[in-house]
Amino acid sequence: MIARRLLLLLLPLLIAGCGFHLRGETRLPDSWSPIYMDAEEFTAVDRSLLRSELERAGARVVDRPDDASRLWIELQPLTRRSVASSSLSSVSLWRIELSLDYGLEAPDGREIVPRSSLRESTSIELDTDNPLTARSRLQQAEWRLRQALIRQLVFRLGH
Repeated sequence: MIARRLLLLLLPLLIAGCGFHLRGETRLPDSWSPIYMDAEEFTAVDRSLLRSELERAGARVVDRPDDASRLWIELQPLTRRSVASSSLSSVSLWRIELSLDYGLEAPDGREIVPRSSLRESTSIELDTDNPLTARSRLQQAEWRLRQALIRQLVFRLGH
């Protein structure tokens, strides 16, 4: 019983000591607004998610670059590599990775946030005997990686 109470008392210190913290609400500096998103490689759905995340963080997003800070984003091609496979099954384990480069420039071209990169990856099982299912699972995993990258991008900009 004493050990349990001691553990409960030490648990917050252990969590704080490992660097864990709640993210809280991301807020972007008002001086960055308005922001123009230069993300041509993003789909309309990706741009919509990015816009809503930026607006949730307090940015005013505009559709024209006139007198706006420019958030540029370059999405890198999805990479994938086989991690494990078996001669007994058509299912193999793949590691997929998606990354993007980004930066933020003031309306006068001055660099506000220097060129940086973000990377997300995951492992998925793909059935090579069923290419339609494999392609669908790959597309779903890529979409989740894109969502994670967009949220991570806005979080990084706010901190």
